[in-house]
Amino acid sequence: MALRNSSSYDMNLGEFDRYLRDKNKELDRCITEVAEVQERLREEFQRELTIWQGLFGICYPQVTVRRAELPAVFQEYLDRIEQEERARLEAEMAELTAQLESGREAIDAGMATGQQAVQALKDANPGLDAREEALKRKIVDLQDEYTEAYQELQAARQPLLSFITRAGQIRRARRRQASIKQEQVKAIEELRQVRENWLTAVQETSETQARLREQWQQATIETAERQARYDYVRNNLTELARQNGIQRALEEMTEAPPMSDELGAKLKELAEHNIIRARYEESLAAVSESLGLLRGINTGMDKFGDSVSQVLGEQKRYGLRQITVRVPRQVTSVNQTWAALAKEARDEEAVLRAPLEFAAIARRYVIDRLTPEVIQRFFETMGEALNKATEAWH
Repeated sequence: MALRNSSSYDMNLGEFDRYLRDKNKELDRCITEVAEVQERLREEFQRELTIWQGLFGICYPQVTVRRAELPAVFQEYLDRIEQEERARLEAEMAELTAQLESGREAIDAGMATGQQAVQALKDANPGLDAREEALKRKIVDLQDEYTEAYQELQAARQPLLSFITRAGQIRRARRRQASIKQEQVKAIEELRQVRENWLTAVQETSETQARLREQWQQATIETAERQARYDYVRNNLTELARQNGIQRALEEMTEAPPMSDELGAKLKELAEHNIIRARYEESLAAVSESLGLLRGINTGMDKFGDSVSQVLGEQKRYGLRQITVRVPRQVTSVNQTWAALAKEARDEEAVLRAPLEFAAIARRYVIDRLTPEVIQRFFETMGEALNKATEAWH
């Protein structure tokens, strides 16, 4: 790989193929390292969550029962969170009210549409039925006319008539037969089309009814669930706000209230573990998002690498001349990420000691840096470089 200038590297096709395979291996190793970090974080988080749940299970009922005797500063904290939860529940009720109204409108509209479809089929039935009967009568009449024409033709062939008379009658009879036959064919085709239209209308109405029935059932279920939730929140608003307020306050608490008894000690432990739990949650979120991006890029790298290998194979198979792929520096810069991040993830014990630090590293290397626009340009630029190089063969 030769540095052409400050903006790109020159590689022949074989070097480009090896470069991509090497970088994809680095990406594979990076994904493995980060996935192992994720697994260790999950294990530690689960252990921490068990401790946290035990503390929460002790503190919640005692805070609920002893609320009136808690320190004033802690009661004020609980009151504030409870008010916020009440406002959130009231907002939920308002949203449910709007959803219930639109849901009932959807149910009514679905029923009306279904009735309209049935009525349209009923309205079409008399017209189609009358058209079918008219065509059947016409076909019978044409058959009678054809029989008459046939009889005329046979009569014209009687030896008692003169040749001149017979010739004219025969021609007229044959023309009449041909004309009647054409009309019969046309009438039979129209009858077939009428019957086909009727079957299509029945099928479309049936499909419409099935679709509308499914939509109606879904809307009915959703509306019933929302109504149940609305009734539950409305009937238990005060109690729910109180319960949710205490739960959220204990979950978010980072400083314990000034209490010297056993509850005070447990609240202090809970506050400390809230901080620890939050660290693991933030770190796990960053690692999971980073892994998702890395795996997506890995899939793209696999496919692009296969394309380059195919082009290299064609070059060798047909003895095509050597070409130069000019790889932009921004591509090589992105590809340097994999080894660097893998190195940071290799020391799992260090990550566990400082999960927030690794979360920051993951965000810096992957989430903040490899935006959708950057990833798209990464692949587009490599593709453009390959296409530009292969133009020398045309």
